[in-house]
Amino acid sequence: LEVDRINKPDRPLITGEGSGGEAWTLAWVLYVAALIPTWWIFVPIVASMILLTLVCIARAARGGRKFR
Repeated sequence: LEVDRINKPDRPLITGEGSGGEAWTLAWVLYVAALIPTWWIFVPIVASMILLTLVCIARAARGGRKFR
């Protein structure tokens, strides 16, 4: 903050427009907002990997092609 007082005196924390708590709240809101689309992509990929692994194990268990 001290460096910003000299180099960037128009920033919200320096001018008093926002507090440190507001900055942390905004950071967490943006973090959660970024996680939502990530999970929409990540969860189906992981679920399909688990499903395919279980199918391969079941096939090998009933005498299908053996893993080497």
